[in-house]
Amino acid sequence: MTGFGTSAFHFGLPDRGLLTMTEMVQNASRIVNAINIPLIADADTGYGTIINVNRTMKEYEKAGVAAIQIEDQVWPKRCGHMLGKEVISEVEMVNKIKTAVEAKKNSDFLIIARTDAIATHGFDHAIERANIYAEAGADIIFVEAPTTKNQVEQIPALKNQSDMALLGLRIQFALVPMIIILIAFISFLILYDLTPEKNISNKLKLKELGL
Repeated sequence: MTGFGTSAFHFGLPDRGLLTMTEMVQNASRIVNAINIPLIADADTGYGTIINVNRTMKEYEKAGVAAIQIEDQVWPKRCGHMLGKEVISEVEMVNKIKTAVEAKKNSDFLIIARTDAIATHGFDHAIERANIYAEAGADIIFVEAPTTKNQVEQIPALKNQSDMALLGLRIQFALVPMIIILIAFISFLILYDLTPEKNISNKLKLKELGL
């Protein structure tokens, strides 16, 4: 469940931190009740400090989701593929991750830590953050918006350095070009844009590429 999709589809708003935790959890709950597969849900920045992250964890877990994604942007955040992002310090994000780990009751509930630091501090710094977040207890690491083929190829190498799981994202009109992301399918989990009109377009692109 994406924050971008929830903002646009239910409220007609851009993904700029305009939705509350309650509105996001309500949407997650509706989806959980309509499907029989695990749901990964966007939890933005955790909606505040570690106190808010604690409650966010509890509410998403009660809603029945299987995993939440928390990112290291300054609140109010913006879509990871928008310009003008800012990130909090590594220390603050580590405290959020540790709070989330301590707050969960179900050991199977997964915490995805996302870093948007490529846009603000460069790729090498983002990789440093990814390793720090894994050490803090995140189950899955999401390095948002790599912009080159070389960057996409380097991210899976993190798995060779530790037991961390990796996640990536491909959306229409994203900063990550289509041809680049195809390389990553064999290396880490990709969340893909599956809205009907976009899916038809993307299938045509794959056919053109002989895939």
